[in-house]
Amino acid sequence: MLRTLRQVIRPRTRIRTLIRNYRQYLRDKQLPKEGWYETTIGDLTWRLNMNSFVDRSIARFGVFEPSTTQQIKAIITPDMNVIDVGANIGYFTMILARQVGDRGCVW
Repeated sequence: MLRTLRQVIRPRTRIRTLIRNYRQYLRDKQLPKEGWYETTIGDLTWRLNMNSFVDRSIARFGVFEPSTTQQIKAIITPDMNVIDVGANIGYFTMILARQVGDRGCVW
């Protein structure tokens, strides 16, 4: 049974990887190499400087530091008060603000 399950999961994983890579290829092909780029991710519109690594990552993948973003979304709950010691464009500040909601606070 386990061997059969692996045989089913692996091809699907490979297909998903191929699709993800192809979508990434198309997205990269359309992205400018420098200057400003405006994109909408979810319901937020970002104006990104394509000369910046962080901004390019957001434009390319739709997220910066995916594992950190996932952890923040898992840990931070509505109505919490959190401190963000930011040093860039406010990516994590926006994620935190969405997580804490109207009654929470991001300092």
